[in-house]
Amino acid sequence: MMPTETSRGDAHDPLDLNAAPRDVRGTWVGDELTRALRTIDALTHSIDRLQHGMRLQQEEVARLSDSLQTVDGRSQRHEAGQELALGLRQEIAALQATLDAEAELRRDLVARLDHGDAREAETQRELQRVLEQIATRLNAADGRQASITEREQHLSSDLADQARGEQTFEARITNLEVRAAAEHDATRHVGQEIARVAGSVQELLAKIEDLAVRVRGTHEEQRRAAEEIAAIRAVRDREADLLDVLDQQRATRARVEDRLTVIEDTLEEVRRGNVTAQEQITLLARDRAGEAEQRARLEERMEAQRDTVAGHLRRVLRSDEDRARRRIEEIERDVRVARSLLVRLEEQTDGTDQEQPL
Repeated sequence: MMPTETSRGDAHDPLDLNAAPRDVRGTWVGDELTRALRTIDALTHSIDRLQHGMRLQQEEVARLSDSLQTVDGRSQRHEAGQELALGLRQEIAALQATLDAEAELRRDLVARLDHGDAREAETQRELQRVLEQIATRLNAADGRQASITEREQHLSSDLADQARGEQTFEARITNLEVRAAAEHDATRHVGQEIARVAGSVQELLAKIEDLAVRVRGTHEEQRRAAEEIAAIRAVRDREADLLDVLDQQRATRARVEDRLTVIEDTLEEVRRGNVTAQEQITLLARDRAGEAEQRARLEERMEAQRDTVAGHLRRVLRSDEDRARRRIEEIERDVRVARSLLVRLEEQTDGTDQEQPL
């Protein structure tokens, strides 16, 4: 900071040689003040040069900041290119996954069709076997009915023969009862067989209904399989387009990878330039710190020189004031002596004037 005496006004600056007392000029104090002012002038020029150098360094730092911003912009474009390449890779992976899923779906549908054909063939064989069993049982029932009819015919012929043979009534009744019982047993056996066949027919009808339901389900599965096969065929028809798209994606990926390689090389060069610029910025910061320290030391020296000059000027002013005060006191003493002498002269003159008339 400047001394208090140097900040009171421009009219009396102790550092200004013209504002100092004229008695200082040509003395040792004046020479010291002149040298101090010259030193201050040289320090001021040095400070101006340092400020100019600092402005140049600031311009260099601004230029390096612009270079860093350019590098950041290129880095952002490189990151955008990487994001584009990543998106293309993800899209290619999604297309490949879609193709794999469609191939898996096609294999699954083919397996389901094969399984449906096998089930339909098995159903047809089961239905054929059941129908054959029904036909066999119906043929057996027809044979039994024919045998019953034949027995009735034999019974009628036997009755006719017995009537013609004039057999006794009791023997004929006994024979008829025996034959009726036998016929009743045969009829009961035939009824049981017919009931068993009817039950088997109901069971076979239930099986046939179940088979019909299974056949309808198989037809529905065949219809769905046909629709899925049509969809797969449409996908297969699209495979050529997808392959073209994949080829285009591969070509685009190759171009993007080439561009990424060039960008990575450029980015590496920019990074090396950034490292060099960072080193230069570090050196500039060190130089700036050194200049700031040098400037602080110069300011301290200037402050000390100003304090020294101000002290000299204060001492000179105090000595001048003391000399002036002593001179004033001497002048006042001389004035008092002169006044006393003047009073005495006036008294002597008055006394002489009073004595002359006598």
